[in-house]
Amino acid sequence: MRCLARGILLTLLFAGLAGAVEPDYSFVSRGEGNIPLILSAPHGGWLQPADVTMPTINAYGPDVLTYELAETTLATLREELGVEPYFVFATFARRWIDANREPLSIEAWQDMNAEKYYEGYHQSLRDYIAAILDRWGGGLLVDIHGQSAHPNIVHRGTRNGLTVAALLAGPHGMDGLTGPHSLFGNLGAAGYEVFPPNDAPLNDPPEVSNFDGGYIVLTYGSQHLAGLDAIQLEIGRDLRAESGPGHYAVIGADLGRAAGDCRLSFYPVDTPAHLLRFTPVPVAGGVTVSWETAGGTAGDFRLLRRHEGAVAEVSWHYNGPGRYLARDEAPCLAHGGRVIYTLRSRSMGVWRTLREESLLLPASSPGPILSVHPHPVTGEARVNLSLAEAGRACLAVFDTSGRRVATLAEGSLPAGDREIVWDGCDARGRPLSAGVYMLSFTGPVGHRAKKIVVLR
Repeated sequence: MRCLARGILLTLLFAGLAGAVEPDYSFVSRGEGNIPLILSAPHGGWLQPADVTMPTINAYGPDVLTYELAETTLATLREELGVEPYFVFATFARRWIDANREPLSIEAWQDMNAEKYYEGYHQSLRDYIAAILDRWGGGLLVDIHGQSAHPNIVHRGTRNGLTVAALLAGPHGMDGLTGPHSLFGNLGAAGYEVFPPNDAPLNDPPEVSNFDGGYIVLTYGSQHLAGLDAIQLEIGRDLRAESGPGHYAVIGADLGRAAGDCRLSFYPVDTPAHLLRFTPVPVAGGVTVSWETAGGTAGDFRLLRRHEGAVAEVSWHYNGPGRYLARDEAPCLAHGGRVIYTLRSRSMGVWRTLREESLLLPASSPGPILSVHPHPVTGEARVNLSLAEAGRACLAVFDTSGRRVATLAEGSLPAGDREIVWDGCDARGRPLSAGVYMLSFTGPVGHRAKKIVVLR
């Protein structure tokens, strides 16, 4: 009954917000996630739709480099924390369409052709909020902006707590907004000046009115039953520079880590992942381990290797929704023997084993060692060859077209070291022309090739 009521409420609310035109997503970069977090960046775009010729009444310029900053935040969450947030980034320029203004206002657009692109941005937000509420029951929307009035400050925009009403009413209270594991607590700990200060009570001092939250956070914040906690970030100009210590990628990465910690500390974590597949496979130089899941949170996996009595953690990376990949190239694997891989997942702070698989690895044999002296070749040359195993092999010279021009050894070769004298001639005894050639060996323990130069 509760889910049905929420669904009806979402339908009524978002139907009221939706415009009359069909949304056009051509100028929106967006993606679905696997955690209850949405990144929004409405003012970093640079493109003018071909059918939009009249600017907004304000015709503001972009919040410079906020699109790139938001992309860095997204990449940090993916690559360092292994999670996939929902994201909605505008590529249309704010001069033509302002997604942080009320619809049907000349501040949002003046050209009627712009409405469908505006709706593309907001329909993406509405769809992702509905998905998060349906799956987790709550979450966080971070709306990324830039300001120049206070170039080294990050301003908080929540309408003095209104748009994070659910967070403040929860068990963590102000700690969820400004405590050590909060978004602003993490940014403060990373060395950024935030305003209002993290140690100040709510509304004392109040948020700066120009930066205290615009249309997006007011529309989708948790003061509405069908909303998320919504925070507008106003990042100072000098913190999003193209170079130097204030490079946009630095605060972008720090914001990703801050959002990741905030999400884990104050927002719902999935039920334990349902493992669909876990596959370790021997490859040249090591072992690849891949797995697929339904549900679960990527940051809550650990992959362990047990080999020769030692246990070590193996790094892995996110490879798309529900897919993960690790390449284990530990030197000890070359010794061969049995290796056991264990995949573990954490739910509600408790680690549990999802699957264990073992492999029996052969001991690796060293590949052939090949050298030529003197080099470049001007006449007679000595080719030194070292083999770890006996077997059929071929040592030959090829030209740049791939044609074999000389065979130096072919047939069954014993293990060990040998020196083969080559007179610098082709198979018919004619001196090779000056140029570049490839000395190629193929044998029981692999292939080795070496580029050689012949001078005349």
